[in-house]
Amino acid sequence: MGARKVGGAVLAVLACPCHLPIYLLALGAFGVGGAAVIGYLLPALAIGFTAGLAILLWPDRSGGKVDLACCADDAKSVPGMGGAAQADTP
Repeated sequence: MGARKVGGAVLAVLACPCHLPIYLLALGAFGVGGAAVIGYLLPALAIGFTAGLAILLWPDRSGGKVDLACCADDAKSVPGMGGAAQADTP
């Protein structure tokens, strides 16, 4: 797994909105809290979590190769997916 995907995973875990109570308890221990904090913290966590998942799940396109579940070797063996049957068609 590349550094970009590790960064996305870390961001997704840290920004997961299910950790909101932990962050509120930590902020309360420092004397910061209230509705204003929730108003800023919850949207920031939701955006960070979504961005982390997008970074983690976005396919890697470095080197001009798309690394998806359907790899090119498997697709060539399926008729109509780049195999010999399609190559004969003009």
